[in-house]
Amino acid sequence: MPNIQLNNEVNEDDEVMVSCSNCNDEHNEDHSYSFDGDVYCEECYHEHFSMCEGCEDTFCNDDIVYSEVEEKHYCQSCFDENVRVCCSCSSEVSEDDCYIGDDDTYCQDCYNENYTYCEDCNEYYSSDYVYYNESDEVYRCEDCNTENSNDNNEHDEIECQDNTYNEIKFNRKYGIELEIDDANIDIDKIRNTQFNITNDGSLDCGYEFVSPIMQGDIGSQEIKKLTDILKDNTCTKKSGYHLHIDARDLDYKSIQKIMVLYNIIEDVIFRMLPISRYVNTYCKKSDKSINDILNCKSLEDIKNLWYSGNLSSDRYCNTRYYNLNIHSYFYQQSIEIRSHSGTKDYNKVIQWINFHLHLIDYAVNHSMTDILALKTLLDDMSMQKLSLTRCIMVLNYLGFKDGFKIYYTARFNKFQHCYNR
Repeated sequence: MPNIQLNNEVNEDDEVMVSCSNCNDEHNEDHSYSFDGDVYCEECYHEHFSMCEGCEDTFCNDDIVYSEVEEKHYCQSCFDENVRVCCSCSSEVSEDDCYIGDDDTYCQDCYNENYTYCEDCNEYYSSDYVYYNESDEVYRCEDCNTENSNDNNEHDEIECQDNTYNEIKFNRKYGIELEIDDANIDIDKIRNTQFNITNDGSLDCGYEFVSPIMQGDIGSQEIKKLTDILKDNTCTKKSGYHLHIDARDLDYKSIQKIMVLYNIIEDVIFRMLPISRYVNTYCKKSDKSINDILNCKSLEDIKNLWYSGNLSSDRYCNTRYYNLNIHSYFYQQSIEIRSHSGTKDYNKVIQWINFHLHLIDYAVNHSMTDILALKTLLDDMSMQKLSLTRCIMVLNYLGFKDGFKIYYTARFNKFQHCYNR
């Protein structure tokens, strides 16, 4: 602390005069004050310095904070210790009026804006994880929403007998979640599809449409019904399209190969998407090194690597915010792909499903040696330097047909100027 003292010991026979460090006026030392080695007259001292009403030390006024709630002057340390501040709007909040959400302090208005009450389990949750169900007009947390899904989606898996594979080329099952940030959606028509209608806290308005587990062309027909209804609606940058791929039959070696494959070609995947998805914190690139993945010798090792040793069965675990979400595998035995931007375009939805079903099929049915050989095509390529020619070489190696390569080329060229800046 600065040295503060009042110089009041003066010999009665001697009048010692001193100069104020601020105004330079001379005054009797008997009425001078010292702060941090400087001398001040009484007027300047009280103009520039104040006592903290917490620790009772003296500070420059610039370092003193006034609390309107406490009606006291504090140094910054005592202010932080004694006064609650809303983490959202930075306003002061009294002890009686503050709300705590996820260990953060909120004022009432900001808490109500960021947290929503689940009307089934009677708990508050971050609004990002609370869904509005149109069918019975209530808000539910994700767990309660799953338990109380629409009647038309009562069964998690639709009947797929006598299926065909003309649109969807693979027989592995899948599911999709489409977010549409538009309030003018014909909800009544969507109730007649197999899709569940939920509210998503990340959207300003609109809904998220969640499919049951689907397969082949029976699934694509349901997607066509939905996209036909949504064709005149709007998708904003806040919208997303999440794909879930059935992984109930996959062992740790398959999961390991999938993780390595996606790690190697992740830039190739993002180059067919808007750059807003590449920088999006809800679908980040993998932060696991290939060597660390290869060092896993069991499913438990993969789990420890994914959660960095902090194992979690929480559905809302932040480790899900990656392009390739392996948390979904441990939570519900699906692999989630989160990177696609929001869309209501049927062709984009189907191309994305086939693309990733192809990648999963390749990883499951090829050796790790085959997958690692891809690194030689991409090792010297940054995202900015990644050329279309190199990406097509990767697709050729993986066995993609011309139809998809034409689609990929159009997507790559559309967003090339964004990535080459």
